[in-house]
Amino acid sequence: MRHAKDAGVEKLFSSSELLSAQQISSHFSRLSARGRYQVVSEMDLRVVEEEYNFDSAKETVLSTLDLQHPIIYDQLNICSLVRDRKLSKLKVGMLQMIFHVLNLESPVPPVRRKAPYLAALEEAVKKCSCTSSV
Repeated sequence: MRHAKDAGVEKLFSSSELLSAQQISSHFSRLSARGRYQVVSEMDLRVVEEEYNFDSAKETVLSTLDLQHPIIYDQLNICSLVRDRKLSKLKVGMLQMIFHVLNLESPVPPVRRKAPYLAALEEAVKKCSCTSSV
């Protein structure tokens, strides 16, 4: 920038317009600090409140819903896996994800063993219409 010239031979910037490396660094440092400590606006507070209300409404709806046949997660039919005794082939991480998505009570604290998850899923399937009608 110091040596930039226009189409002719005139310099684009005068010596008073040139900034040192320290001045440029300080400018971006202040700019960054200003971005980190922004004042929270009323609109931001409304958005957070709406998200909270949406989450609590979602939890209310999920708690009133009961599992319906077939109990499906991803492409897995949990009812048929329990009936065919193939549920134990699933990994612990997958079982934990199933519990989270189906809004089931998972062990607290989460354990790295399959047994509690398998027992709880089998109990949930017992309440399903597919096993209660048989």
